[in-house]
Amino acid sequence: MSIIKKRKQPRHAAGAGASAAIHPLYTLRPLLGLLEAAGVTPEAALRGVGVLPSVLEQPYALLSQRQMITVYDNVLALAPADTCALTLGLSCRLSDLGLYGYALHSSARLRDGCAFALRHRALALPMTELALAETDQEACWTIGLQADVTLSSALRQFVLGYQSGLLMAIHRQMTPPSQGGFRLTTASLACPPPRRAAAYHTVLGCPIAFNAAETRLHFSAAWLDLPPPGAHALTFRLLADACDALRHRAGAGGDLVDVIEGMLLNQPARLATIDQMAARLQLHPRTLRRRLAQQGVSYRDIVDQVRFQLAARYLADPALTHEAISEKLGFSDASSFRRAFKRWSRLSPKAFRHGDH
Repeated sequence: MSIIKKRKQPRHAAGAGASAAIHPLYTLRPLLGLLEAAGVTPEAALRGVGVLPSVLEQPYALLSQRQMITVYDNVLALAPADTCALTLGLSCRLSDLGLYGYALHSSARLRDGCAFALRHRALALPMTELALAETDQEACWTIGLQADVTLSSALRQFVLGYQSGLLMAIHRQMTPPSQGGFRLTTASLACPPPRRAAAYHTVLGCPIAFNAAETRLHFSAAWLDLPPPGAHALTFRLLADACDALRHRAGAGGDLVDVIEGMLLNQPARLATIDQMAARLQLHPRTLRRRLAQQGVSYRDIVDQVRFQLAARYLADPALTHEAISEKLGFSDASSFRRAFKRWSRLSPKAFRHGDH
């Protein structure tokens, strides 16, 4: 968690799942916005990532671990020298995290939100290992990198700093306004004191120990029993189900499902048929069907999951009619879309749009 310095880009190692597209690109928008404000073009920020800048406008675009490392590396090399990774993370909003962020906002208690954050951390905290310990009086987050991720010292400090700031931002925005804001009691950071160490004390608002063995954030355990401002059990269940399906497939389904979902979400206006997807993957359609069946999923299951995510996004826009949404999603008519949406969510599109859930 140090001040970012310009440097040559080193080589980094990533784990065996590094090519699986499971990390939402939108979690990087605050970082890319910083670079753009400093005069760095999106093309430069995404150099070596293998995606076009236009993908930044696609809310469900996904990146692999290897691609995420490349973006972080670009940020570290191109950002102004006085940029603070911790502050960058703190600038994130729950709405920047898509379905994950809204699920946190609607959890019944902050304790439930923390459990959800741990279970689905790949959707917002890629490459990060998290642990939450609790005693009668105190709770503590421990933040580290996954064992299969090897980064340079500078990039490791940047990633942990950014992820720590993002975690703090989540806590602050989940705290009811009546509580006066989320506060840490102490923090220990696994890095030397940065040049602007005083700013860290100001930002975190608590005593800080640098050069610690692990990065830890301590706070009152009583905070965990508070309800977030948007607590709503049914909304949380609906959003958590959608996130859980993505997490389960990423963890138990192998890379193929992740890659297909990422490719579909990267081109939502033209969802590929199974023959088209097989051609893109350089597989025979029968081979693709067989490999998906071995993972307990069909191509239609994947397309339905993607369509549901897109439908939830489109329904949030009151200007879009059911007819327009059905056309966007490739249905023959609005009635077919309404039947499918009720099958996915157990709610009609109208009820979902009006918040009757």
